[in-house]
Order: sequence, then C-alpha cells, then structure tokens
Amino acid sequence: MVALLTVCLLGLLVTTVAMMILIPGFYAAKRRASRGELRRNLVQIGWALHTYHDIHGTFPPSGTFSPNGEPRHSWQTLILPGLEQSSLYAAIDQSVGWEAPANHAAFCTAVPIYFNPNYTWRSDRVRLDGLALSHFAINTHLAGPNRGMKLSQISDGTAQTILAGEMPGGFLPWADPANSRDPALGLGQAPTQFGSASFATHFLMADGSVSTIDNTVSPTVMQAISTPAGGEAAVNF
Repeated sequence: MVALLTVCLLGLLVTTVAMMILIPGFYAAKRRASRGELRRNLVQIGWALHTYHDIHGTFPPSGTFSPNGEPRHSWQTLILPGLEQSSLYAAIDQSVGWEAPANHAAFCTAVPIYFNPNYTWRSDRVRLDGLALSHFAINTHLAGPNRGMKLSQISDGTAQTILAGEMPGGFLPWADPANSRDPALGLGQAPTQFGSASFATHFLMADGSVSTIDNTVSPTVMQAISTPAGGEAAVNF
C-alpha cells in the first residue's frame, strides 16, 4: 500500500512539473500565433487601402456623408473589393445609408480580416442588433468625412506616419463611417484612443508596413507619427 501511494504521489508530482513547464510555453505560442494573425490582418487591410489609392488617387475617406450630413458608408466598406469581398460589396446599397434596413443583412456579415484574434467573445465581434464589428480604426489625420489623403501629401514619410491601427475597445460596426481615431491622443483604453490589452499596440503605417509600438511611448513621438505633414524629424518608435 505504501509503495502504491508513493508511486501515485510521484506520478502526480511528475504531472504537475510537466504542466508547469508546458502550459507557459503553450500560452506563449498562442500569443505569438495571435500576434502573427493580427499583423497579417493589418497587412491585408493595408493592401486594400493601397489598392483603393491606386484606383481613386487617394486613400478612402473615413466615411462618406450626404450633402446634408447624413452618414452613408465607412472606409471599411469602400475597401471591401481589395479584400476579395466583391460579392459583399455588391450586396450593399450605397444609395442609402449604412443603417438603412436594406443594408442590414449585408452588414451583419463578419469580415474576418477586421477582427483582432485576441478578442474572441461574441460581444466583441457582434453588436446586439447583429451587426458585425471591427477592431481597427483609421487615422483621422489621413482620413476624414468625405476626405481622403494622397500619398504625395504625406511629407513626413509614409513609414513614419500611422494609417490605421488596433483598438482596445469601444468597437463599432465595420459599416459605421465614424470608425476613426486620433493616435495623437496617445495609447490607452479610452473609447477615442488606439491601444491594446497587451504591452504594445499594432499599427499599419502609410507605406503598408506594420509597426508594434510600446504602450509607454512618449506623447511627442505619438504626435510625430500621427500627423502626415507636421514637419517633425524622423523618430524611433
């Protein structure tokens, strides 16, 4: 009996030690995989934004609005063809606004590239009314209502200027033309800020590259890489 108990205790000890060794490695690998998927999603969004620029001569506006100010459609709707979502794009009636009943079914369709893999709860991906959400926003300094910027206007350098990035919360439907934020406000958890739940935030730069910026970055650096023509010297981030 004593020998059997000793064997059982030894087996439990071995199992516990193995779990202590393997579990941190498992979660580390999972975090690396999530970061890789997040970067790939941003790269594809960048490709679609540049495809739009090639066709229209500018990046898309943050959103389109009617002459009397009624919201129409978002930058994420406008770049759907560049994400191989032409069928979804064709299903959207752009003669009416994004909240029109005629567009509800289309905007309930999830676009996986608009998701950050770190947010997996249904409430982080689908609004209560069924509209699919996005975890990314565009930089207000490069895209505004009915206004998109040309690459040639980014005199501070495209590799030094944020185009879009991940958000820590306050997610809006990808169809919402209000889906833009100002990175010059700094990184944090406020509904108006870019940021992440980890120690660094992923940004798509205007040249199509993806940069990871530590959440303790100085306000001066964030200001410099937020504006396209601020005249700041090149900064390290």
